[in-house]
Amino acid sequence: MDLRQAMFGEPLLTRTSEIAAKTAGSHTYYPLEVMGKYRNLRQITVRIGMPVYRIANGRTRTFQREFLATHPDVPADLFTLDPDGLEAQRAQHEILRRLADDEGLWQEFQGGTQQTEPILLTNTGVVVNGNRRLCVWRTLFERDPETYRHFAFVEAAILPEACDEAEIRALEKRLQIQKSHRAPYKWHNKAAMMKEEREAGAPPEALAKSYDVSRKEVDLLIGAFAYAEEYLRRIGKADQWSLVDEDEFAFRAMVAERKKLRDQGRKELFEAVCFRLMEAKDYQGRLYAGIPEIAEQLDILAARLREEGLLPPAEAAEPADAAAEEDLSLLGGAAGEQNAYSELAAAIRASDVPLGGLVRRVSDEQRAIQSEQKSAKYLLHTLANISRSLWNVRTNGLHERTVVTGVREQLAAIEENLAAITRWLDERP
Repeated sequence: MDLRQAMFGEPLLTRTSEIAAKTAGSHTYYPLEVMGKYRNLRQITVRIGMPVYRIANGRTRTFQREFLATHPDVPADLFTLDPDGLEAQRAQHEILRRLADDEGLWQEFQGGTQQTEPILLTNTGVVVNGNRRLCVWRTLFERDPETYRHFAFVEAAILPEACDEAEIRALEKRLQIQKSHRAPYKWHNKAAMMKEEREAGAPPEALAKSYDVSRKEVDLLIGAFAYAEEYLRRIGKADQWSLVDEDEFAFRAMVAERKKLRDQGRKELFEAVCFRLMEAKDYQGRLYAGIPEIAEQLDILAARLREEGLLPPAEAAEPADAAAEEDLSLLGGAAGEQNAYSELAAAIRASDVPLGGLVRRVSDEQRAIQSEQKSAKYLLHTLANISRSLWNVRTNGLHERTVVTGVREQLAAIEENLAAITRWLDERP
């Protein structure tokens, strides 16, 4: 069997004519909500090598960018020039193989499970739903055609010809993103889709509704995506998105905390510290939980960085490149707001010094100080609370229905305790 036929799809005319002929004679139907109402889609049997993967699949959006970044020999327009072409399909197959274990698909189908639900195809043979399943079936069938002969042909439901790209996107969200039983999209794939649709002019309310989230969640996720994009560029790993699969909440925390910082220099230092902790992975505990403390204690952290001499002199730091200057808008504030904090940020970027230990020490010290202050003011705060409670008793508790049994005993105990506190105060130097 030809490699292309076995793995990467037939030419457009072959796919279209085969689907048209088979749907015309099909009396098997698959019900699905499409274009606003439930429809009985024609279900047909196709050769496993016939369909093509959908290159515009949202689940693979950022991983395609990563593929281009890690394969500098392939053309930058690999996924856009000819989406049905052999090289684009081969690359998409490689990406899908990596993603196929999100739902344990390899283990499931290697164990003998057969197809139980049709994949979803356009009338031109593009896979709208079932790309990862098809990838696994193709790989297993090519590896051992006898053992996996049940994958030589697959069941497919065919979408109406009028189902355009906008409806396919909406269908993808309903079938994959919003369904809890599906493996979740990687956060950066979903964010990339949101950003793309917002830049294309999607109304905020409609965009939030289509992803079944709030407008605030859309803004937060797109902001986290922008920070992740900048982080990958700063560490020399542009578009290698799998490196930030587990860092969503850290980037979210950065988005939330940067709004509280007063000037551009502090924002730059905050970003530089967080990025270094992510890159070095030397922060003990969950970084996203520590980021609010980093923002709150930034002035103290800056002082300690200078005191401990952990960084090279600011003048030794390389100036930010043009791209970095453009990215200052990500943080808010004008690019000209440079100060000592900006110099510290530049020094961090120019060095490889680990900061996890220092950040943790500063955090522990501040917690200890806060605990000591709280302990020192315990007497005052407690007496203030007691005073408020007694005032409430005088205002609201002295009426005819009040139960007085045992009240005098409680007053005597209060007076005894107050007398002891008064004696202690009198005896203080």
